[in-house]
Amino acid sequence: MATGSQGLLIKTLNNGSDWEIISKGTNKCLTSVTFPALKTGYVVGSEGTMLKTINGGDKWMKLESGTYENLNGVSFTDVNTGYAVGWNGFITKTVDGGLNWNELYTGVSTNLFAVDFFDSKTGFAAGWDGAIIRTKDGGRNWSQLTSGTDVDLSSVFISDTLSAYVVGQNGAILKTIDGGNTWSSLPSGTQKSLNSVFFTDTLTGYAAGDEGCFLKTTDAGMTWNALQTGTLYQLRTVYFPTNNTGYVVSDFGIIFKTTDGGYTWFEMNCGTLNSITSMVFTDESTGYAVGLNSTILKTTNGGGVDIDNAKQPHQDFSIYPNPARDKITVCHSPSFTVETQIIIMNFSGQQLFLEKFRDRDKFEINTSTLKAGMYLVKVQNTNGIEIKKLVVN
Repeated sequence: MATGSQGLLIKTLNNGSDWEIISKGTNKCLTSVTFPALKTGYVVGSEGTMLKTINGGDKWMKLESGTYENLNGVSFTDVNTGYAVGWNGFITKTVDGGLNWNELYTGVSTNLFAVDFFDSKTGFAAGWDGAIIRTKDGGRNWSQLTSGTDVDLSSVFISDTLSAYVVGQNGAILKTIDGGNTWSSLPSGTQKSLNSVFFTDTLTGYAAGDEGCFLKTTDAGMTWNALQTGTLYQLRTVYFPTNNTGYVVSDFGIIFKTTDGGYTWFEMNCGTLNSITSMVFTDESTGYAVGLNSTILKTTNGGGVDIDNAKQPHQDFSIYPNPARDKITVCHSPSFTVETQIIIMNFSGQQLFLEKFRDRDKFEINTSTLKAGMYLVKVQNTNGIEIKKLVVN
């Protein structure tokens, strides 16, 4: 399931070969999704956007959030009680399934980017400048915690009643084992910004970040090992519906799947070029993802990838000249023997050029209409997807 730039909600019935428009939604940027029940889900996004489904994503209704703040994270403790966080220390709560929302006083003014609740009472939120706040009474009162860092924090995950993890800029990984009273910095082994953290049990966890950075721990965060996903682009979210099966989402609609705990990854074509920002699964097969330009995706078969026949995400092509002026040539050896798409887009994901061809090893593209700057050239076919940078002078 996906939506287009005009908020059209579309649904696939055959793994993306055909798409059917089923309703109209929103045209905002969607930033976070959660499903507290099998069929009931919530999405938040820019300018106070809130959506809800009660039928597994077939239809989405707009909710009145009562704010125009950009909302960055959402967490529900049951189908009716939930929280959303956003810019300027904003937190709001509903107890009636999103019909009414009430702003909560947090005592912070920094932008909040993540929220997670362990039970009906205990929750954490994290954001810019090392901000971590905690509630023990269902959001009625929030206390500012000493994180020991001033870097921006982007994701929080509560693993049990006392333990929680927060990740952020410069490879920051923080952990508490006393319910948030104190936080310790864990050695991540990277300076790359980390955008998402997820644990499958008390010992095994994952963190995803910029430039394809992907980390795994099997000792509750004491040590982290870097794993290869096959991309150098930003990884925005990691989610594991089972101990070994997991997903990471990236820019330009790229989703990777593993079935062996992160050691091997396979690329999936999800039918959009829009960057994905958040993902959740309700069981091993059924998952939802949201992203830029109102994108909402749904899978009911674990992404539709046949792991036995899947190919690694690599097909080497070259672009010359690069930097370019009036034209470029895209080359591949041997020839593209299957139907192939060449797409040029800007860094906002806007498609500027699209052409299909097959049985050719070179393809010339007129770039004289492109303004000076940096672009992305995407080559996509049944063998996989590859993206390279293009500079136009």
